[in-house]
Amino acid sequence: MNRRRLNGQGLVEFALILPILLLVIIGTIEFARIFIIYTTVSNAAREGARYGMVSPKDIAGIIEKVNETLVLTTPENLSIQVRYDTGPGGSEYTNPDNVAVGHRVIVEVQYQIDALTPIFAPFIPANFMVDVRNARTIQSVRTEISTPPTFPPPPPPTEPTTEPTGEPTTEPTTEPTGGPTTSTPGPQTPTFTPTPRPPTATPTPIPIVITKPLWEGDTTVRGRGAPNQVITLRIVQTGYQISGIIDASGNFLFNVSPALVGGHTVLVQGYGSQDLAVVQVRTPTPTPAATPTTAYIRVTAPAGACTNDSITNITVTGDNWSSQAKDMYLYWDSDLTNHVCVATLSGGGFTCTFSAYVTTGNHTITGIAKKSNGQQVDSPATTTFVRPCPGTPTPTPTPSVLTDLRIVGISLQNVPPLGTYETLRVTVGVKNAGTVDVTSLFWVDLFANPTRVLTSEVSVDYVALNAIAAGSTVSFTMYVPNGFKEVGSHTLQAMVDTWNQVMETDETNNISALLPVTVTVNNPAPTPTPTPAGTLPPPGNIQGVTRLNGPPQSNVSVYVYATDGRLVGSGRSDVNGNYFITNVPAGSYTVVGELRLANTLYRGQVSPVVVVAGQTTTGVNIDLVAVP
Repeated sequence: MNRRRLNGQGLVEFALILPILLLVIIGTIEFARIFIIYTTVSNAAREGARYGMVSPKDIAGIIEKVNETLVLTTPENLSIQVRYDTGPGGSEYTNPDNVAVGHRVIVEVQYQIDALTPIFAPFIPANFMVDVRNARTIQSVRTEISTPPTFPPPPPPTEPTTEPTGEPTTEPTTEPTGGPTTSTPGPQTPTFTPTPRPPTATPTPIPIVITKPLWEGDTTVRGRGAPNQVITLRIVQTGYQISGIIDASGNFLFNVSPALVGGHTVLVQGYGSQDLAVVQVRTPTPTPAATPTTAYIRVTAPAGACTNDSITNITVTGDNWSSQAKDMYLYWDSDLTNHVCVATLSGGGFTCTFSAYVTTGNHTITGIAKKSNGQQVDSPATTTFVRPCPGTPTPTPTPSVLTDLRIVGISLQNVPPLGTYETLRVTVGVKNAGTVDVTSLFWVDLFANPTRVLTSEVSVDYVALNAIAAGSTVSFTMYVPNGFKEVGSHTLQAMVDTWNQVMETDETNNISALLPVTVTVNNPAPTPTPTPAGTLPPPGNIQGVTRLNGPPQSNVSVYVYATDGRLVGSGRSDVNGNYFITNVPAGSYTVVGELRLANTLYRGQVSPVVVVAGQTTTGVNIDLVAVP
């Protein structure tokens, strides 16, 4: 009995101590796991930075190095960021094209730790994050590809099949030696020509195709293209521009606002392909005019009535007049004492043609039906003749003084030697050599290896400008993404006002000289990284006032530059000095204002200006000063 009591007592004590013992064991495992994760995250950040110090532009390779080092982690809780700076305490940036030897690559790895078991979840804070940042000084800026290109294995050797024909013949077989050449007769060895393998077919790129027709009032643009590619829609006449991604099925959809306008040209461009469509005007179904049941007169087909002020023949018809009436008298404008035409009524109807000096404006024709004795029958009827005729386009006078847009400079920023697939940065200068400001949108396009009329080719890059003062020059950076694919000599060429939106005194000087580019280093082709399908963050806006010596100044050209010198937006201040630049991607920018008065150039800039996605950055006021 005593032994049984002791055994029962031990079981009770073990049951009481077991939860505490399990909690200690699980806690030990959890803390050991957290320590291991912290260690592996630290090692991963260090390995990524070490790789980045010699290959800073290969962001995919840096991330791959980080992922190779990580253990006991799940991708859902992991965040890897690659940034750069100019040194400790220096400014940070994210564009790999701006890296230089002596700058630093920064690899930051964040991992959110969740409890392994629900029992220990109350002891781990919510959103418990391991955040490790490692920086290394960049030693080389040459772009390297983390994944070497793979080539298909050579086909197995094909055993030739011999088909002897006739009797074998003998011919001498020569074998060169150090001494004299000797010939040894023997049976002929048949030679066989192997069947060549068919050449590997080059895949045909999937073109961009807009679903047509596009109708005025539509708010969507659909189409098809290569899956997972980034494309841009632009409306030529307004400068509206939006980017998106083709989904994995090869479909794209743009939601445009405001709605499409009839006659506008929509261009979708990307990955070396483009398509355009003209927005169609919806023609309403005409409602047939009801046949009048009462007496009426109307003007029909006035010959020459829509031209300049002149003497014009006008034809008037009418019907449904009383059978008692004999003649129809017509009067011009308000003079009812002198008729301009008399017509005999037949069956209640008439036709009468007369000449009148027609001036621009509204004119009234009055018809009065009379008996043979001159007595009026029925009430008078009137009709209105308007010059210019409704629907007649008003001719636009050609001004005697116009703008003159020119490409005044095109140069390469990259330092030789240049390699294949290397992104090229090109500085382009545009000048308004005319005496009139440009206050409307125009485009500047960059073409690689141009061979035909430039507007029929796909540009590799383009920039929209909304204003440039007379006599002013604006410069900006344009890109050739992934450069050229082959070693050798290539050319680049820029064109301003590609779509002929600005009326100029000379339309033949809009194309730059050819810029020669020599590629000498044969880099491996980069492994394409599919762009994940999704929606790009909404752009922001910039708002401010331009001032000259204190008061607001109107008609100031405003340009928004990215940190790499690219022009991302432009505009012009209104009569109150206010300006508003739309569709600016989130980031940091320099805003420049420029005004030319007589022979003096005034200029001012604000930097940095931070734009947040979907928000308007206000108070970006520009103070102009004279440029010596």
